Order: sequence, then structure tokens, then C-alpha cells
Amino acid sequence: MPRADQIWTPGDPEYWCVILRRVKVQRAEFKRPCDYGPWTQALEALDVSPFALMMFAHALARPGWPADAARQIEFALTFLEKDVMLFQSGYCKRHLLKRLHQAQLNAAQSDRLVALVKRAVIDGAGLEEFRGYGRCAATLNRSDLNAWLLETAQGAVVPLWELPPDTRHAVLEANPNVVKKYVGRTTGYEFGISVDTLDGPVAFAGLGVERRVKANAWRILQVVRRKHRGTP
Repeated sequence: MPRADQIWTPGDPEYWCVILRRVKVQRAEFKRPCDYGPWTQALEALDVSPFALMMFAHALARPGWPADAARQIEFALTFLEKDVMLFQSGYCKRHLLKRLHQAQLNAAQSDRLVALVKRAVIDGAGLEEFRGYGRCAATLNRSDLNAWLLETAQGAVVPLWELPPDTRHAVLEANPNVVKKYVGRTTGYEFGISVDTLDGPVAFAGLGVERRVKANAWRILQVVRRKHRGTP
């Protein structure tokens, strides 16, 4: 290891950022959602304990960051960008996102977080992690990100129950028979409502692979709108 890297002890965020950047693991390598093998093997090849990394990540993800949290922010962003997949890494990601949406980010850090939100929309994320990205997007409230979400969400079709309560009631009042498509043991998740026109029911089966991306963008946009009334 170069001398510049040796000066950091294993308890420092900088040390772990160096380790994370050296790990060469592509997200496509995973055979299943909880496949820890690639990350375990990559860390062990660097003579680094996966357990030690996760112990540090757990500790850093706790509340109580200092006012100048640049080192903590750098670790959190790097951990999320590398998309670490180890035991309880999902738990760490959720809490690191909580810390990020509470922290004061500079322009470069904000840009990196925006890129992570977009990745969550396009590639998906675990439920709690995805919710964390929604809260971060609402906290950032950046016009460029909001415009991207709005454009990406065009044509989204979502389940009836995901519509805001007032909108859902209006849809059912306009077409009382629509509810018949959302009840029963086999039809509950086969049909949705177009968020652009509020027409439905629309069969999910014919919407293609972009359905999930559009719906994800719409979901995060709703979080932004709830926090900032009047957002397009």
C-alpha cells in the first residue's frame, strides 16, 4: 500500500474510502439480490475484513455527526456509490441516507447525491433505501432533479392505492366500477391508473420494461411534492 495510504488508521473514514475505491465489483456480477460473494472476495483479496468494514459503517451511520462532517459525508457517498453488498449493508445504507439528508452538503456532494437518486430510479433499490433516496430528493429540492423526475415520470402507471387519497377518491367517484379491477385474489396488482390522465384500469402486462422506471420517478416526485407544495 502506498505510503500516503498507510498514514490512516482503519478507524478513519479516509482509510475506508481508499479501500472502497480499490474494490472492483460490478453490480451486474450479483447472481441474486443478497449475493455477498463478490464483495467478500474482493475485500479479502485486499487483505481487508468485510466484518471490519461493516462494523465501521454501522458506527459511522449513527446519529451525532459533527458540524463539519466532510469526512463522514465522503464515506457515506462512497459507500452508496460503490453499492456495497455485505451482511446488513442495506441497514447501513438506509441510515447513511438519513445522515445525508440531515447534513449540509456542498455543490459537489449534492451533485453526487443527485446521481444516486437517479440511479435508484433507473436501477431500483431496496424498499427502505428507496424511501431514503426520496427523502434526500425532497431535502435537495433541486430544480434540475425535479425536472428530470417529472420528465421521467410521464406516462407512469401505478396501483390505485398509491395515488394520493384525494386523487384516489376522485377517480373512484368518477368511475365507481373501476374498483372491480382492484379486488379479488388474482387481479389486485394486474391493473393500474395512469398518473397523467387518471384513466384506468390499465393492464401492467402491456407496458414494457420502462414501467418500473416511470413509476419510481413518480414515487420520488410525490415525496418532493408533499414536502414542497407547488413543485411541478
